[in-house]
Parts: sequence; structure tokens; C-alpha cells
Amino acid sequence: MIRRYNYILENTYSPIQAHFGLTFYMSAERRMRMMSEGLGKTYKSITSASNNGLSAKYIIPVINGSLQDAHFSTLAYDTTNSTDRLREESFKNTMKQWAIIA
Repeated sequence: MIRRYNYILENTYSPIQAHFGLTFYMSAERRMRMMSEGLGKTYKSITSASNNGLSAKYIIPVINGSLQDAHFSTLAYDTTNSTDRLREESFKNTMKQWAIIA
């Protein structure tokens, strides 16, 4: 977890988009560590794994799972106290439509 996560989100241009990005980042790091431990490696990020020649067949599931984590976490994000709630809710509605299509 990122220290002062809520403070960081509240002070960005778009807290809900920042939430999506940071959730993806944290999930990808967690998933990459778990996957690399199973392979006996010490990769901590998608970048390091890719740059050191790890096969895409291991990296792609990490990315797909992280996108799914970030997507559903963003849909559950509370926008009640947002300064620009209309824009935040609009983004969430767009994400809901994407979830229905996918």
C-alpha cells in the first residue's frame, strides 16, 4: 500500500483516474512478485521482468489480472466527497459500460 494513499488521491486532478492508475500499479507489483516467486525469480515489476527477458506468457496474465483489479476497484470508489463529482461519476459510468461489453 502506498503511504498517504487517500491524501495523494484527493490532491490529484482526477482522483478516480488516479485511483485506477495506482490500483493497477500496486496490483501489478503484487502479482508480479507472486508470479516470479513461483518461477524462482525476484522480479518486482513488469518493467524489470520484461527487460530481463521474461516471456510474455507470464507477463500478460499479470497485466490482465491487474487491469481487472483496477477496473472493479474503480467502480467501487466512493465519490461522495469529490469536488467534481459529476466528472468522477461520468468516468465510473464509462467504466461500467466497459465492464458490460467485456
